[in-house]
Amino acid sequence: MLQKIAKIITNNFGLKILAVVISVVFWLVIVNVEDPEKTLTFTVQVNIENADYLTNQGKTYEILNGSDTIKFTATAKRSIIEKMTDGDFEVTADLKDIVNMSEVPITITPTKYSNQITLTKKTMYVQLNVEDLVTKSFDLKVDTKGKISNGYTMSGLEVTPSKVTVSGPASVIESIERAAVEVDVSSVYSDFEKEAEIIFYDTKGKQIDASRLTLNRDTAIVSAGVLQTKTVPVEYEASGTPASGYQIGTVTGSITQVVIQGKKDALQDIESIKVSGTALNVSGKSETVEAAIDLTDYLPKGVSLIDEQENDSTVTIEIEGVSQETYDVPAENITFNNVASGYKASLQGASVPVTLTGYPSVLQALSASDIKGTADLTGLGEGTHVVEIKLSGNYETPETVHATVLIQSGSVEGTLNNNDGTGQSSGNQ
Repeated sequence: MLQKIAKIITNNFGLKILAVVISVVFWLVIVNVEDPEKTLTFTVQVNIENADYLTNQGKTYEILNGSDTIKFTATAKRSIIEKMTDGDFEVTADLKDIVNMSEVPITITPTKYSNQITLTKKTMYVQLNVEDLVTKSFDLKVDTKGKISNGYTMSGLEVTPSKVTVSGPASVIESIERAAVEVDVSSVYSDFEKEAEIIFYDTKGKQIDASRLTLNRDTAIVSAGVLQTKTVPVEYEASGTPASGYQIGTVTGSITQVVIQGKKDALQDIESIKVSGTALNVSGKSETVEAAIDLTDYLPKGVSLIDEQENDSTVTIEIEGVSQETYDVPAENITFNNVASGYKASLQGASVPVTLTGYPSVLQALSASDIKGTADLTGLGEGTHVVEIKLSGNYETPETVHATVLIQSGSVEGTLNNNDGTGQSSGNQ
């Protein structure tokens, strides 16, 4: 039996081997015709490995030109390659393999059919910009947006925390001029707290892209008190008694009104700010006194000056000694009494010079038209007479006031006003 089988196998053995070879060739031809090789392009994001490799060396990096997204080709049988998607490839760049601190080779690995796929032979790289990693702290400032409503102001504007610590590339950190938070105050009427994003600016005031920066916190809290405002006058009052023969004249300050701020209850009864006391004491003084006053010392509790209000006022207290002033009193202000019957009297000249003694502030407030006087013409007949003028009022004169009067014959009834306007006479019937 075995011999029969062996004879069948070995009979025409060469032809049988040839037939097998031809069958295999035919099979390969059929397979390649029915399932040929095909090449496709895939786009995949590169996964960066060992990112702390550079940070541990005090470095930081930036991926350039979008080089962490690559396109590559893969070739395989059509039946295989058409089943592949972008997600079937693992694409990595290990920072430990960085070359010249500028590029990292990319490794592409199919996650399936790896033995049946041929990849792009060209090595691709992730391009990097590597810089020193710098950490720095900045004071936080507050920028306000909008204008607070009229009649209101802010007090005690604060930001918490007052500093921010930021790490990033040296070139970015060095470009930072200031760190700030911004709050809108256009519609605030009461005390507030607001959370705001921390923003960095360069020397030109342009906002800096913070995408490569790491902050110890991204926001800060801004708080402020909102107060009402009121404009009031400042009144200055000197105290004490000047030296003998002197008195307090005008008292003026360089600041005549101020804008104050406070809660409504604190402001409603304030009509002025009064400055007095020992700072404006002029006891025994005989010449002008100047005093530097801090107005904040005279503000009621719960009230302050608005931030932009100047608070230092220079107060000038004039100390007046007795002086003299001469006035040309109009003739019509002089009345003649007891003019003899049948006569009339008139003043020689349009006015009478009157010298008064007093303090300058009093004398300067007086005008010639305010001064009036009388002359008693009892017993005087026709002709020219020098008579005494008695002033009506509490005036002090260094000497008796005299005037020249012309008495002429002529009937008068009651009080006679002369046609030339020089005085008036009162006659007896």
